[in-house]
Amino acid sequence: MLAMNERKYELDVLSRVESGLHVPFREVSLGGRPPVEGSCHDNVDEWVRLNPECRAIRGWAANDGNSHTAHSVVKDECGNLFDITVKYGSSLFVRHIGSEEDFRRKVKCKHTIRYPDDLRDRLIAAQLRIFED
Repeated sequence: MLAMNERKYELDVLSRVESGLHVPFREVSLGGRPPVEGSCHDNVDEWVRLNPECRAIRGWAANDGNSHTAHSVVKDECGNLFDITVKYGSSLFVRHIGSEEDFRRKVKCKHTIRYPDDLRDRLIAAQLRIFED
């Protein structure tokens, strides 16, 4: 059973699904090599180390219509977000609200947030709006 503060956090993430952001993919090189698939947090940390004007943004990405997976993207010096790991499709990204340490602790304990059908239907509708815009 989830602790109350963990459940509250998950419900907060899920309540912000409809306002999630589409984060475009940007092909980059990390010191002469491509980013490692499935290693978004490490990829972003390496990008920020190599590009100190950028920041790591932590959050949750929609993946299968039933859940969000912990994910990291980059914020450039102009404030634009981009994804250096996920090349396929469009997904909604919901930012983590809290500290870096808090995010790392949450990801260590639970990498995916699942949600009920009514929220899943709202997510699908929000993802469809991405393609209409």
